[in-house]
Amino acid sequence: MGQDKALLDVGGASLLEAKINALQGAAAELVLCCGAEDRYEQLGVPLALDPEQGAGPLAGLAAAFRATQSAWLAVVACDMPLVGTQLLTNLMRHAKRTSLDGCLFRTKRGVEPLCAVYHRRCAPAVEAALKSGERRAISFHSFPGADGVALRLGSAAPVELGLTGAMDRALNLNTPADVDAWRLLSGNSERDSE
Repeated sequence: MGQDKALLDVGGASLLEAKINALQGAAAELVLCCGAEDRYEQLGVPLALDPEQGAGPLAGLAAAFRATQSAWLAVVACDMPLVGTQLLTNLMRHAKRTSLDGCLFRTKRGVEPLCAVYHRRCAPAVEAALKSGERRAISFHSFPGADGVALRLGSAAPVELGLTGAMDRALNLNTPADVDAWRLLSGNSERDSE
């Protein structure tokens, strides 16, 4: 991207500010996983620092578990502008209804580990995977959870979550072209920010 993607302006706010605004008040706690260095303090959201530098998205998940005592984490990357409280709430309901320890949003491209909900039972598996040198957010799936019990992880597609519409809710803004296209569409998008 050539710059910090989280700070890109998408209609008067940065990607990160827009995500925080969309999720504010949706949970008892909101923490911002920002890597191993303090940054974004100006946004007034508690920071969750990665336990080690350059450890990838798995370290962010570990930091989130360490920063809160909540039973459940709802995780979303700031570069997914269409993911808001509705999608995350529906993922949580699906996980609880189907007795899952974690539920990832599933699209035609596959599962989205940074658009997911995870129960605290996943924390030991996340820590074990990180300690073994893993970096990918899904790498903890094969590790045992709390008390050495295998984790029950699943996924749900939009239709299973009662979400309708043609918009790709897991749209990621990864390139300048993606951002330009989003800026053009954002005025007429099917935002999930309720």
